[in-house]
Amino acid sequence: MVDQEKDGERLTAAECAARTGLTIRALRVYERYGLIAPSRAASGWRHYGRRELTRLNTVCVLKTAGLTLAQIRATLRHEDPPLQAILQAQIENWKTKKEEAERGRRIAESALQRLHAERALCVDELCELIRSHEMSDQNPAIHDLLQRIRGMPAQDRRAWAERHNEEVSPKWSRDFQEAVRTLIDPELEALMDAGVPPCAPEVQKLVVLHLDLMTRYRIREATVEWLTREDSHDEPRINDVVPQFRQKIVRRILPRLKQRPTESSDVISNQWTSNPFLVGYFSEAELRSVQCMEVDAMVREVRQTLAGRIQSASREAGAVAERFGKICSEYALGDPLKYAQWAALARPPPSDVTEAEDKAIWEFIAERIVDARTSGVRSA
Repeated sequence: MVDQEKDGERLTAAECAARTGLTIRALRVYERYGLIAPSRAASGWRHYGRRELTRLNTVCVLKTAGLTLAQIRATLRHEDPPLQAILQAQIENWKTKKEEAERGRRIAESALQRLHAERALCVDELCELIRSHEMSDQNPAIHDLLQRIRGMPAQDRRAWAERHNEEVSPKWSRDFQEAVRTLIDPELEALMDAGVPPCAPEVQKLVVLHLDLMTRYRIREATVEWLTREDSHDEPRINDVVPQFRQKIVRRILPRLKQRPTESSDVISNQWTSNPFLVGYFSEAELRSVQCMEVDAMVREVRQTLAGRIQSASREAGAVAERFGKICSEYALGDPLKYAQWAALARPPPSDVTEAEDKAIWEFIAERIVDARTSGVRSA
């Protein structure tokens, strides 16, 4: 639709991103989720005015409250909450964050006073409201680190970046994601847009390719090492923030790794796909794959074994390692022990198995594999 509104200043996507602190990608994601619907100029460019900025502010408030994008969409499906109520929620939220939220609280209070005086908020004030949310979660230590890095000579800055890029975004992860973007995502998106069901052979072929890439790039082994490693504190103090930042990432993503994403969720990790709009479709395809169904069946059987309190040295328990080894060999899942260690942290459980049960099951499987390998060495 060509923009014909005459409600004052309107921003392009780049201007909106620069002035609110959001990213252009975030604006596109919110639009894809139906959270905003920017109008178009005659040239085709998206335009953001008071209406869109007000909606973006509401989305930011609900995100701060812990809602997923799917939950926000459901909340806003019928009508937007009054801006006065949203601003009041912002004020209370800033109060709970004490000193670091003081600036945001003042901004929201000022906006609320303008509304009480029946004066519309201008574009600058709405942008400031949104920016205050995006800036509130920044780590002061990271800000201090960035300031010190900027003060380094150019050569030292480059050396520092090269040395610590691996900490935050390891090369194995970047290489794997690039392979997924190149070899899987384009074909997967075409199949999804064409309405091909996730169980179709052409989709399942991509699931097999994804498994092969995970094994080829040693994603499971590297993920376990990255999630469980202990960071060294022997480096100079300017580098302390990097492991802290990595630990913060781990704390945020670890509870979500065992959640299977759906079309309406926003759970994303590199064990699915780099495109957030394909995650649900690909997850459903993986769930319907032969290897997933066979592994899930084994998980359920091991749960019965644990429920029956079968001793680890018994024949039934010893058979677990052998059976899982055959599954890994048949479906090219790599080292059974590494897979089991990864699965305890990151593989979503069957629908009728809780995350806690699933974790215990995989830890049991890993122990049986170690027992089998140890006894084999002793026999030799």
